Amino acid sequence: MTRRRLLTVAYTSGVVVLAVGLLTAAKEIGDKGASAPGVAPAEPARPTTGKKLVCLGTADTDDQMVRIYPDNFPQPTKVTKVLVTEGDTVAAGQSLLELDDHLAKLRIAEAETGVTAAKQEKVKAEAALKAQEPQVNAANNELSAKSEELAAKKFALAEAKRVYGLMNPTDAGKADLDAADANVKAAEFMIEAARWKLKALRDHDQQYLVDLAQAGVTASENKLAQAKYAAEQYACKAPAAGRIIRSFASEGMTFGPASREPAFWFIKATPLVLRCEVNQEFARRVAKGQTGRIVDDADPSLEWKGKVLKISEQYLTKRTGGGGMEMFSASDERVLECIVSIDLGPNELPPRYGQKLRVTLGE
Repeated sequence: MTRRRLLTVAYTSGVVVLAVGLLTAAKEIGDKGASAPGVAPAEPARPTTGKKLVCLGTADTDDQMVRIYPDNFPQPTKVTKVLVTEGDTVAAGQSLLELDDHLAKLRIAEAETGVTAAKQEKVKAEAALKAQEPQVNAANNELSAKSEELAAKKFALAEAKRVYGLMNPTDAGKADLDAADANVKAAEFMIEAARWKLKALRDHDQQYLVDLAQAGVTASENKLAQAKYAAEQYACKAPAAGRIIRSFASEGMTFGPASREPAFWFIKATPLVLRCEVNQEFARRVAKGQTGRIVDDADPSLEWKGKVLKISEQYLTKRTGGGGMEMFSASDERVLECIVSIDLGPNELPPRYGQKLRVTLGE
């Protein structure tokens, strides 16, 4: 009996060793076949498409919420009237606030006065330019007159010399001769002065005064344009058609560098979508076009249908409240953001902006 048991054990051990050897050989052959040229490697196992994925998110718009400030922010600006309230639907460019623009209007008036004064300076310069030609002509005539006067003085001197030579030299005759000579020298000085005066008028082209005055007009007009632009910044308008979802503005308050909140939170008039987040371990189970069932996170009886419209190309930190992205969050958790449409049936009410929702993809 003992011998038979030993034979049985030996036989069983041999069978086991043979089976292990065969399995090992088969594995080596399979590995070589996979690495051989022209042989395709085995495909990795794909996730089961039948599995459902539940994601959490909020009702949002594809365009992020906008924080609206007065156009001249952070310049100090006082609110005189609030024109909209929370929940109001507004058109693109619609005024949301009236602001105290008294100082801006005073600056416009000051700039307009500056433009008027600059234009008068230009008129003055143009008048001086027009007067230059008559002045040159008058100086030229004056030079001609001085030339004629010099010629007469020289003739008188010559006549005095002739008379002085015919008569006996006397003190009276010498005095007349000296006087005639002095008159000639004076006339020569006068004609030289007339020449310099004419040269100065010709060389002094007063066109530069007109150009300078025109530059003053341009500078004044630029200041007026700046003042008007600054006045236009005393406004707060809707950037697009949409809805005011929260208001922080009130009459009498002042916006400035120390303001912590905007005047309004605003969303564009676009269909709501579900912005949900998927953890990295489940990201491979999400695909564009995948359908799903959307329910309210607190009341599952509120239900909608949806489809994956967009999948982010990167993993980022979770979005914080108010539509902002906390790019440098202290948490290292990264998620893949997905945009899911909210498809409404006939007479079906959409969820509210910011409503917490849950979507089950694959349904």
